[in-house]
Amino acid sequence: MAYCGGDNAEFSKGDPVTAQSFVVESERVLGKGGVVSSGSAYLESVVVGATDYATHKRWSIRGVSTPDKYTLVIHLTKPEPFF
Repeated sequence: MAYCGGDNAEFSKGDPVTAQSFVVESERVLGKGGVVSSGSAYLESVVVGATDYATHKRWSIRGVSTPDKYTLVIHLTKPEPFF
């Protein structure tokens, strides 16, 4: 859970919400730490490089970047309504 408030957004435990927070969560969903989430199929099918990350062919998700602390860029393989 996150509380939004511009650059003052924070998670319920008080940690700041940044673009990197979303990168870390995407990596977790795709199996970082050895546990694959049921949500991985959603990311793998539409985020550029997600399958390569999930299958350990790359160390990062090619289609996800953070040009600055509060900007998250996600490149999709195709248009997807849930994004």
